[in-house]
Amino acid sequence: MFCLRGLLLRVIFSRCLKKFVAYYSPKAGVLFDEAELFTSQLEEMQQIEELDISDGNSLTSLPISILPSTLKSIRLCLCRKLKLEAPDSSKMISNMFLEALYLVGCDSISSHELVPLARHLFVRSCQNLTKFLIPDGTERHDIGLCKNLEILLSSVACGTQMMSLFINECKKLKRLPERMQQLLPSLKELRLWDCPEIESFPDGGLPFNLQLLNIRCCDKLVNGRKEWCLQRLSSLRELHIEHDGSDEEIVGGENWDLPWSIRCLIICNLKTLSSQLLKSLTSLCHDPNQGLAVASISNL
Repeated sequence: MFCLRGLLLRVIFSRCLKKFVAYYSPKAGVLFDEAELFTSQLEEMQQIEELDISDGNSLTSLPISILPSTLKSIRLCLCRKLKLEAPDSSKMISNMFLEALYLVGCDSISSHELVPLARHLFVRSCQNLTKFLIPDGTERHDIGLCKNLEILLSSVACGTQMMSLFINECKKLKRLPERMQQLLPSLKELRLWDCPEIESFPDGGLPFNLQLLNIRCCDKLVNGRKEWCLQRLSSLRELHIEHDGSDEEIVGGENWDLPWSIRCLIICNLKTLSSQLLKSLTSLCHDPNQGLAVASISNL
């Protein structure tokens, strides 16, 4: 591993270097201000597996096209001027696929098509993102604190791999990817936290293979719960709903039909649940061979 901390010097990197970490490089003349030098040094890192750059305020671009195929993880944190350049098809290494790509506090990233591809994609506090396309091959996607994100899309090719989606504090996000049943058939875990503008699930409902649904502080979505149609999710094992107590009465009354697969049910601060419905929810009955459900209903 090589660690660089804001040093004002030129470094010749070993071809055998496995991990490169650089942080706190805010001044002119530091490593990243000499783009050609940085590019040439990256090309010399023939065996690098991890690239970690933090507080690189002078880093404006990352030469994706020349990154070695040995890379497994890229972590870019607080690189506020960074823009991911479009790949050069004549130079791009076709078999490069990361285990993890972390983008945190990279405010200049505005393109909704991110490269390179990664199995785990983690995006936090990228404030210029308004539209985001989940790339092909993504298995786990965590996105949060992107205050201007309004649209989340899923590519046709990513569906067979996508297993976990976590969206946290995207205050302007209005909807989930369309056609989730068709485009994300392998999705097993869906967590939605503090997304107050999401009003409903996509047409057609959630993917049939979903096993965990966790909803926290999504007021409009919870107020439209009559249309969730959870009884169709025969693989659903855990349902968590945490609300702030501001839920509205459902016109025509509550009528939740939960699938028999439920093993853990946690509901907090849904004040309008009727006593009749509460009784049915806390009396879940299952095949003894499959185990008993855990039900927790609080603060009603």
